[in-house]
Amino acid sequence: MKNKKLLIIIAAVVVVVAVVLAVVLLQPKKDNDPGTQPPVDPTPPPTEVTYKLGMGAVAGSHTASQTNLTVATVVLDAQGKIVACRLDVAQNKYKIEDEEVVFTVLNSKMELKEGYNMKPASGIGKEWYEQAKAFEEFVVGKTAAEVEALTVVQNGTHWVSNDPVLSAGCTMDIVDFKAAVVKACNDEQGMSFETDKTFTLGLGINSANDSSSAEDEENYLVKMNVEFSASVVIDGKVVATVNDAYQP
Repeated sequence: MKNKKLLIIIAAVVVVVAVVLAVVLLQPKKDNDPGTQPPVDPTPPPTEVTYKLGMGAVAGSHTASQTNLTVATVVLDAQGKIVACRLDVAQNKYKIEDEEVVFTVLNSKMELKEGYNMKPASGIGKEWYEQAKAFEEFVVGKTAAEVEALTVVQNGTHWVSNDPVLSAGCTMDIVDFKAAVVKACNDEQGMSFETDKTFTLGLGINSANDSSSAEDEENYLVKMNVEFSASVVIDGKVVATVNDAYQP
């Protein structure tokens, strides 16, 4: 009799254990249970890359009514290759009025946009700023030596690129573009910075007219100040900048 009761107790315990196990096994696992997550290789944190910001300027031809200054800024990677480039030109025009030198144009060519009005004379139907941007894009990935080695051919009074890719977007004289970019790449006053984020490269030019006397129209002195600055911006903050000024 005792053996029979013992067998009944053991059987009851086995049933209870079986029911408990069934409930546990059939219950869905929670999302935070590591057993439900597929194995994932840990992703290393992004590595910061070192870049250099540089700027260069080339004074072009001056006449009795205008001065020209081509400015370039570049960002180089650790291998010395251009990853970003910006170009602009301060082409300041002036005239003599009541024995004073009066500036008539102080905006840069990039600032003028369509106001520069080169498109009607362009063989490819592009404005100055559009062609300058084509040159900016073309030099990305190149070193200073490769930019300097770009060949040009004479077209009237201009020296233009004979590269079919570049000439498809830029038919302007590129001599000063080349020289300014090379100077920017070799800028000894350039500034290094590190980042693992996307950045924006900006270039600004500001021209101001100083007081100028023109009492003697043959020997008057034009006083002008051109200040220019390049900056790298990340998340709305300046992380690198270089400045310079030109006083013809």
